[in-house]
Amino acid sequence: METKPGFLLATIRKIDPKQPADGAFRIGNTPLWARPEGVYTITFGYLLLHFLLRMAFGEVLGIDDAEQALFAQQFEWSYRYRAPPLFTWILLALQNFMDPGILPISLIRYALLALIYLFTYWTARLLIEDQRLSALATYGLATVYVYGVYSHHDLTHTTMLAVGLAIAWYAAIRINRSPSWQWYALLGLASAIGLLGKWNFVIFLMSLLVVAIANPDLRRNVVFKPQFLVAAGILLIFTVPTVYSTIYWSGQSDDSVASAIGAQDGFSIANLAGALAKALGIFLVYPLPFALLAIACFWTSLDRYFLTPVSAASRAASSDITLMFRVMIVASVIFLAIVLAFGAEAVTERMLQPALYPITILFFALIAERKPGDQQIKYMASWVAVVVAISFIARITTFAVEPFKCDTCRTHIPVADLAEELKQAGFDGHGTIVVEDHHLGGNLRVQFPEARIADLEQSFRFWSEPSMTDGNCVFVQKLKDGRTIKPGTWADFESFLTDTLSGKPKEFYKEQITDLRLRGLSDRTMRYAYRVYENGNGECR
Repeated sequence: METKPGFLLATIRKIDPKQPADGAFRIGNTPLWARPEGVYTITFGYLLLHFLLRMAFGEVLGIDDAEQALFAQQFEWSYRYRAPPLFTWILLALQNFMDPGILPISLIRYALLALIYLFTYWTARLLIEDQRLSALATYGLATVYVYGVYSHHDLTHTTMLAVGLAIAWYAAIRINRSPSWQWYALLGLASAIGLLGKWNFVIFLMSLLVVAIANPDLRRNVVFKPQFLVAAGILLIFTVPTVYSTIYWSGQSDDSVASAIGAQDGFSIANLAGALAKALGIFLVYPLPFALLAIACFWTSLDRYFLTPVSAASRAASSDITLMFRVMIVASVIFLAIVLAFGAEAVTERMLQPALYPITILFFALIAERKPGDQQIKYMASWVAVVVAISFIARITTFAVEPFKCDTCRTHIPVADLAEELKQAGFDGHGTIVVEDHHLGGNLRVQFPEARIADLEQSFRFWSEPSMTDGNCVFVQKLKDGRTIKPGTWADFESFLTDTLSGKPKEFYKEQITDLRLRGLSDRTMRYAYRVYENGNGECR
């Protein structure tokens, strides 16, 4: 007996008119995991389990998360040269309702990942008739390292970038089919999200524009339309203030886009060869293990794809796929050109997202033209489930064994014990804490949400004015094992206090070294040094 669609499915159909009518989701032998309600449930459950797992790991923040906790002390149009501020703005807004820490950051992270999976699925449904293949295109993201592993324990700006890409691709396909105002507006909004998420979103924008202008039909029907100005206007309204601020505050010399990609000074064949090898390597690494699973499970369909001609009807209906393929190629070429131009050797697979994000969608859209067998699809679904299960086990195992073998031990630092020791030394949680490491600074902000944290690595303009006249001033730094306080130990801190905060560095009342055990271990410690100035010192209060 057919059933009426629920509110969610009815809403989806308003967004995606291609969806079938009542009961059509259950026609034939479509398995539950491939139906829309199954995709939404499985995706939500997958992200919820990862969210709960992260909460169970405790309050210590990773590198990217700690940076965001540190930045989210007040609103700025730009916080650093190499990365735009959208994630920080959202965190600032959320902190109106909860203290800084792993909870608000994780809520943002998994909300963003949910948007990525949702729009990936909607785009796949536009391109792929077979519901099983469109579901696999969505689940396949969990078998791409950046999404299946990396995004769960780190990545903030990169995840925001991916949200922009996912929404932009959905809007671009819609525009290619029907260039109406709302899809241009959505593309403009998605572009603003992507660009304010990470600057390399511009690679996608350039590629999409190049492909559209190069094609006479797209140039006439998509670019040279008044609706195009809507997308451009929305993008400019949301991004110009941040772009201006970023250019105006050019940042420190080591905080630049060039430093982020490891640009080499001068030209040499060796630099060029090294950069090219690195770039080609990450092109191979990015789609793993998805690419291996896809090739293994659909080998015969790939063989047919290259040997069997496509029907005229399929070819006529494939303009969306052609658009996606061409944009991916152009974006890849632009990325390689940037790498070679700068001799960049610090490029990583996550930097390829503007080019390769839709790889799972494109693969299954191409395979769908050759009608793969049921057994192939079942094999792929089974292996995706296996890889996802392995990723869960690996995440738990990595966290459990890390303290025994880690060097910096970033997820196990004894920050709660350090905070307790600072309290016993006289710091009451109000005042200024100066650090030289944003990871330590961000984690101390979780422990002292009312304190002002200043990081020597960053410009002091990011931090608010002191809110008290008699707050404490504290210096904190991590020492290497066995190190003691020497004449130069506090040199950078003292210069900062003198030059920036108009303080007197010698007027402290307590200086201490402490060895604190890593979380859960009795035989491994970290050594910290701290200095406390009572009732403040200059503007350090």
